[in-house]
Amino acid sequence: MTDVNPNITGTITIAVQPQDNGQYICYLSSSLSDSPSGNIQCYGQTKEHAIAIALEQLAHEYRQIAEERQNIDWDTVERSDTGEPITKHYHVILHGFVA
Repeated sequence: MTDVNPNITGTITIAVQPQDNGQYICYLSSSLSDSPSGNIQCYGQTKEHAIAIALEQLAHEYRQIAEERQNIDWDTVERSDTGEPITKHYHVILHGFVA
């Protein structure tokens, strides 16, 4: 079974700004205690596109950390002791504010 680290705490902040060329830039900064990188900047055709790209980049960095630390093949299906595939559900909650 994979160990869960309950000591990861912090905040991920997302800010999106329009650019003169009609695109958007998403600034993603993290204060998580094990954050792979401090800041991510991604461009997108819409606000949502820019946010999605930045979140994908953050997820990619965390997958790399998990693979390195836990010797995990990310694409391998995790199985129970009886051999059944384990279905996992993940939830992302975004809280927004207008400055």
